[in-house]
Amino acid sequence: MTLPFALGRPRGVGLLVSAASLAVAGGAASALLDSQLHPLVPAALVLAAVLAWLTVTRPAVVLALALTLSPLESLQLPLGPGALSPTEAALLLVALGWVARAVSGHGRTVWPSWGDAPVIALVLLALPSAVLGSEIADVAKTAAMWSAFYLAFLVAKSLDRREVVLVLVSLAVGAAVLGAQGVLSYLSSGGATVSAGGSAVSGRASSGIDDPNYYAAYLQLAAIPALGLVVGLHGRWRGVALVAVASSVAGIVLSLSRGATLGLALALVLLMSAWSRSRRFAVAAVVALAATLAVNAGPLVNSTVYETVSTRLSSVTSGQSSTNTRLDLWRGAVTLVQQHPEGIGIYRFETYAGRMGLVERGAPLSHAHNSYLNLAAELGLAGITALLVWLGVVARGLWRELRRKRPETFAFTVGLSAAFAGWAFQSLTVTLYQVQIIWGTFFVLAGLAAALPRFADEQPAEQPVAASALRTSATT
Repeated sequence: MTLPFALGRPRGVGLLVSAASLAVAGGAASALLDSQLHPLVPAALVLAAVLAWLTVTRPAVVLALALTLSPLESLQLPLGPGALSPTEAALLLVALGWVARAVSGHGRTVWPSWGDAPVIALVLLALPSAVLGSEIADVAKTAAMWSAFYLAFLVAKSLDRREVVLVLVSLAVGAAVLGAQGVLSYLSSGGATVSAGGSAVSGRASSGIDDPNYYAAYLQLAAIPALGLVVGLHGRWRGVALVAVASSVAGIVLSLSRGATLGLALALVLLMSAWSRSRRFAVAAVVALAATLAVNAGPLVNSTVYETVSTRLSSVTSGQSSTNTRLDLWRGAVTLVQQHPEGIGIYRFETYAGRMGLVERGAPLSHAHNSYLNLAAELGLAGITALLVWLGVVARGLWRELRRKRPETFAFTVGLSAAFAGWAFQSLTVTLYQVQIIWGTFFVLAGLAAALPRFADEQPAEQPVAASALRTSATT
């Protein structure tokens, strides 16, 4: 059930007013900033105005561009007291484009529905943090960005099948560049060094997103949906997606993130279980690897990379240590939830960690190394309830689509399901919602998942695997 209202229907007049408003605002801002900031700022504003126009008329293009800009994540655009990465800025434009289309009546506009209630609740629950002690600037940015992510979610829900392929491939291409940059940084630094039985490690692969755990989490979330397209679709994008997935997987492995690597393994298992075609591909890969080992096992098994990765993964079962304090952090987060069921405020876990003596290497931790516990501590029981309900809604929609086994949606459904499963698993080990690019991408992918039921009524843009083959393989 959608909200029973819409704004403005005179398309021509509304669109003209929107364009004129953008032009006036852009001109005024250019004149002001030209005299106060770098000379390139006005040119950047002109480019932003062009992108703003595109996001009104071609939202899928701007959404795809936003996700392709992920390799530039380390660049921060100054904005008042804070800063925005290029991807965050582009997602804001996508959100503004939704508003412009809603006002002008131009193009497809998906309105909020009652099914979005948990998402809207999650966004609104960041606001009480202002009276719980959080910095006003942090609360304002969080509320603005999460609101923009929700509008980007609505935009993703409105896309057709061809546009969804464009967005997923663009997402994977950006992740491929990040993956390649991380691999090159790892190799150029001489590789990683592990100690304490694998619990402590330095020199891990990362790029753009400084923290290797977050870096690997983003690669996993961005690349796995494209792997679904590689296995389940024929078309010109298939080769590009395959290269992108290979680069991303290499970045994940060399990041030495245990949670991301195990989450990737879970996602791959789900993908392999969906198609007999992918199982044959997996068996062929294992046979090729076994043949390589039989012919020349030494260079691989005895390599530094192999030893580093295996040592790092072997530390998963290690207990509490001076370099692994996650058990204490999780207990502390549970204690905070018990003491403050209303929440302690966004980004305030570090403050309370210092008071409770929850430190690692002498410094209080900024998060609980667990998305669910950290969200429950900062946004309270209402916040974690909203998140879990939303995850349930997304999972239910994907499960329904999987059971229908429709050739129009099967590849998308399997890829998105595997990506969300990997994200949900890694969320047990790291706080992913605090990283805007990961959180925004999650919103977009959730919107794409919600768009799938509409595809049966559309003309396929790519040639899908034969329906009979899909139905046969999906049940084997």
